[in-house]
Amino acid sequence: MGSDRTQGSPALIPYPRQLIRGGGVLEVACAPPAVSYSAARSARMEAAAARFAGALPAASGGASPSLPIRVHCAALAQRYPSLGVVENYRLNVHSQGVDIEAPSEWGVLHAFTTLTQLAGDDGVLPLCRVDDGPRYPWRGLLLDVARHYMDVDALRRTIDGMAYCKLNVLHLHLTDDQAFRFPSASLPMPHEQQYSAQDLADLVTYAAERGIRLVPEVDMPGHVTALVAAHPHLGTQAVDPSARFGVHPACLDPTREAVYSAVGQLLGEVTEIFPDAYLHIGGDEVSPGAWRDSEAVAGYLEEQGVPDLAALQARFMNRVGNMMRDLGRIPLGWDEALHPDLAEQFVVQCWRGARQRDLALANGRQVVLSANYYLDLFYPADVHYGFDPEASLQELEAAEDALLEDARLSHVAQGMRWTQHWREAQAQGTLGGEVLGGEACLWSELVTQSLLDVRLWTRLPAVAERLWSPPEQSDTADFYERMDRWLVRLPEAAGIDIAASVRSHMADVGVADQWLALVDLLEPVKWYARLLGEDAMRARLSGREMPMARPYDANTPLNAIVDGLPPESFVVREVEAICRLVDQGDESALGQLRALIDSWRELAALDGCPRAIVGCQRQLGEVVLCLAAHLDGADRAETLARLRRLNEPQGEYMLALIPMLCRWLEPPG
Repeated sequence: MGSDRTQGSPALIPYPRQLIRGGGVLEVACAPPAVSYSAARSARMEAAAARFAGALPAASGGASPSLPIRVHCAALAQRYPSLGVVENYRLNVHSQGVDIEAPSEWGVLHAFTTLTQLAGDDGVLPLCRVDDGPRYPWRGLLLDVARHYMDVDALRRTIDGMAYCKLNVLHLHLTDDQAFRFPSASLPMPHEQQYSAQDLADLVTYAAERGIRLVPEVDMPGHVTALVAAHPHLGTQAVDPSARFGVHPACLDPTREAVYSAVGQLLGEVTEIFPDAYLHIGGDEVSPGAWRDSEAVAGYLEEQGVPDLAALQARFMNRVGNMMRDLGRIPLGWDEALHPDLAEQFVVQCWRGARQRDLALANGRQVVLSANYYLDLFYPADVHYGFDPEASLQELEAAEDALLEDARLSHVAQGMRWTQHWREAQAQGTLGGEVLGGEACLWSELVTQSLLDVRLWTRLPAVAERLWSPPEQSDTADFYERMDRWLVRLPEAAGIDIAASVRSHMADVGVADQWLALVDLLEPVKWYARLLGEDAMRARLSGREMPMARPYDANTPLNAIVDGLPPESFVVREVEAICRLVDQGDESALGQLRALIDSWRELAALDGCPRAIVGCQRQLGEVVLCLAAHLDGADRAETLARLRRLNEPQGEYMLALIPMLCRWLEPPG
C-alpha cells in the first residue's frame, strides 16, 4: 500500500489522521450492506449503518451481493455524548468487505461517515486503511436563533451536516436583545416565537443519535432587552422591545435578590431539557451605562466594597455560576467575563483575538476558541482555514496582519485594524490552561433559515477540518479541491444543496436567467460592512459613538440579491484555477480564459441589468478590457494597477473577479 497523496486525495472532510491507500476498489453499488456486530450493538449504530446505505448510489440493475461490513465496537455509550468521550476508530476497506473497529459507539458513527464520503458516485470504495480520531474534543458551531428564528427542520438539517463533517457541539444562542426563544414557564414571553420544550428535547435526542451535544446559551447580564421588556422588575431600568442590532443598554439588576431567584428558576428549566454538563451564560458586551447610571448599583458598590463595574460583573457571574454548580452544570462565558475574581469553574469562549485566548490560558482556564471563526463576516473559507487554535500568539497575529493586505478584504482593512485595540492586553506567566477546541459562530443578524445553508456550508467545513485533523493538514488548495467534491455529496448526506438554495433565492427575488452568470461572479462585502452601514462604519473608525440607526434590524426583509450570494464565489475560484494553468503555459486553459472573456464582454453589454448590480456590470466591462489587454501583451504592472483602482465595492456587492485577478497578477514574494 502507498500513500494516498500520490493518487489524489479522496473527498474526505475532515481529513483523517492517517489514510493509506491500496490498489484497487470495492464495488458498493449493490444491495443494502450486510452489517454484522462482533461485540456491542445498538440502535444508534444500526441507524448510522442505515444512513450509510441510504447514501449509496443505486444498483444499476440485476441482482448483486450485499457489501459485508463487520463492526467491532468494544463498549456501548451513554445515552448522550459528553466532553471527552472516545471518538477514535479504525476502518479497513479490503477486497472482501469493510471492517470497523472502535472503542465506543461514537467512533463507529464517525467510521460510517468516513465510509459514506469514500463511496463516490461511481459506486466504488477505494481499498484503504484509516486510523483516525479528533485533535480536539470540542468541535462546535454556534448558531444564533435569537436574531432570526430557525425552525426545528432547519436545525435538524444543520445537525445532519455537522455529523457529516464530524463536528460534535451545537451551541444554541437562544436569547438576546431581539428575542427570547427558550420556553420558560417561570418567565413567560407571550409574544415571542419560541421553541416548545418538546421541540428542544427531541432535538437533543436527534443530535445525540448522531454524536452531537447541544449546549444552550442564555445570555446575561447584558443582551436581555427582550426579557427585561417583558419582565421589567429584572432590569435596572424599564426598556421597550427592540428589533435593532448593536449593543443595548438593558441589563439585569445585580443588586436584587428577585433577579437571582428568577435566574435560578430559569436555569433549572434549561437543565431539565438540556442534559449536557455545560451551559453558556454569556457575559459579553454588558453596557456599562445601565449599571453606572443606576442609583441602586452605585449604593451596592459602596456598601459591598466592590471596586468597579468589571468586579461587579464577576460577582454576578460567580453567583450564577454557583447556582449552576448546584444544578450539576459547568458554566461558560465569553471572554469579556474574564476577571481575576471570576471563579475557576468557568470555561472561557474567546472571540476577540489571540490575546484573549492567552489571557484565559494564563489564568489556568479551559478555552473554546472562536476568534477568526466568525462565519457572519462573509470571509472566504481559506481565511478560517489559516488559523490554528494552538498556533503561537505571534503566528496568529501575523496571520491577522496578512489579511490586511489581502485584495479580497482591502475595502474593510481599515475596519479590521480597529480590532487591534484588543491586542493591548498582555498575558503574564505560563499559559497553564487548556484549549478544548473551538466553535465557528454564525450570528444571524443577516441570516434567515432560508439563507442558512448558503452561509454555513461554504466555510464551516474549513473550521471542522481545523478542529479535527492534525495541524500539519494545512494545504489550502488540497482542502478546496476536496471540499468541492464533498459538497456534491452533501445533498444526499444531509439534505443540504447550496447551488439549489442560491438559484431558488435568485428566482424568488426576480433575477432573470440571463443575469445568473453575473451573479455567480459576485460576493457580499466583508467584515461588518453590511451590518454597520456607512455611517456607523465611519463612526467606529473615528472612535466616535456609533449611531443607533443601522441599515438592518430584525424585521428587515432579507430579499435582495446580496442576501442569497455565497460568501465566496465558486465560479471565481474555477477561473483562478484556469489562470494558474495559463501561467504554466497550458494552451487549453488559455483558450478557456479567452472564451470566458468573450462571454463576459457580451454580459457587460447587455441591457436591463438589475439595478442593485449594475455597478458590478460596469466593472465587468472594465475587467474585460484589462484582461484582454494583458493576454495580448500589455504591461503586467500597468494592468495590475488598473485592477487595483477598480477593486472597490459597489454598494453591498463585490465583483469577486477583481481581487482574484489582482492576486494572480501580483509578483511573487
